[in-house]
Order: sequence, then C-alpha cells, then structure tokens
Amino acid sequence: MNNRILKAISLILLVFVLNTKESKCADNNDLKLRMGVELEKDLNKKLSIHLAPEIRLVSKQELEEVFIETGLTYDLFKFMKVGGYYRAYFSESDVITSRFALDVKPDWKFEDLKIQYRFRFTNYTDFDLETTDKSNYIRNRLKLDYKISKLDLTPFAATELFYHGGNKEFNKIRYIGGLEIELNKDTDVSVYYMRQKKITGKKGFDNFAGLSFKISLD
Repeated sequence: MNNRILKAISLILLVFVLNTKESKCADNNDLKLRMGVELEKDLNKKLSIHLAPEIRLVSKQELEEVFIETGLTYDLFKFMKVGGYYRAYFSESDVITSRFALDVKPDWKFEDLKIQYRFRFTNYTDFDLETTDKSNYIRNRLKLDYKISKLDLTPFAATELFYHGGNKEFNKIRYIGGLEIELNKDTDVSVYYMRQKKITGKKGFDNFAGLSFKISLD
C-alpha cells in the first residue's frame, strides 16, 4: 500500500472522528455514528455466507443499539445476486428484536463504473427503531460506484426509497455518499455519510456517519 493511500486513510479517519465528536447538522440534529465489521466466506463458486455485527451510537456517543446479522448470498446469474438475511437487535431494554430480509440485486458494469439496483423485502424497517412499527417494507436502492484502480479507492453514492406495506405509500428516503478503500486483497474499509428523512410526518433529516470493515475469509 503506497503513501498516497496511507495519507487518504489518515485524512478520512481524522475528519470522521472530528465530525463525530463535534459536528451539529444543518437541521440541528446530532450526528449519529455507526461502526461495523462484515466477515464473508465463499462456500462455493456461487454461494457465500456472511456475519456482520454493528454498533450504533446516538449523540454524545451514547449507545443506541447493537445488532448481529447473518445471511446467505447466491449468484443467480452473472449480473444478479439474491440473498436472505436474519438480524438480531440488542438494546438497553434487554429486548431482542428480530428482522428478516430478502434481496434481489442486479448490477451493470461499464469498465470502472458499476450501477446496482437492490430490491429488498423486510418485515420492518431499521429507519426508525424507536417506534413499534413492524409493517412489511419494500426498499428500493440505487447505488453507483467508480473504482479508481491506481489508488485502490472506490467512491460511491446511493439513494434508497422505503415503501410501507401497511399504509401502501412511500414514506421514507435516504441519501448516502462515501468512499471504500482497499487495504489488501481481503480487507476493505468504508467511510460514509448518510441523511434520511420521513416523507410524511416528521420534518428534517436524521444524519449519520459510518465506518465499516469488510473482510473476506479464505
């Protein structure tokens, strides 16, 4: 890994830490933090399994919740993956909440540019866990990333729209921008910023900064 990548990592992590500790967002909401690790193992040429714990903090670094997700991903076609996931949430109330999700993810590559659409069906949303809303959701996400091979960097941007199965309406949206850094052939680190809001009801955005590692196990 050359000096340019080391400088990029140091700069990004420094800005990330400073923003997490001190920033207030434009609509006067505290910046929340998400930190996670994803371990992925190929079972064969088409099927892989992953385990992904994540910690979520609210303002002033107070713990909001912890979850552990596990699931399987299958390469249905060269351009499409499908997957099924289970997530267990642990909160200060000592109540374990379960969530299930099914994904269909086609993607299209144009040299270094990749466009991915993800259709996700889930038994409830992770957008607003302080509510008791357990309705089914359909989540539509469009993601673009561009690999800068010489620097082992991949900037990305995504938007996601939530469809509430009970109310039969689109009621939530999120915007994400970030950077993925390839540390070595088996390990990537991503930093990102996310804004999300309810389309109906509550005004203003919730704001998040995230740090995640993805490790492939041979």
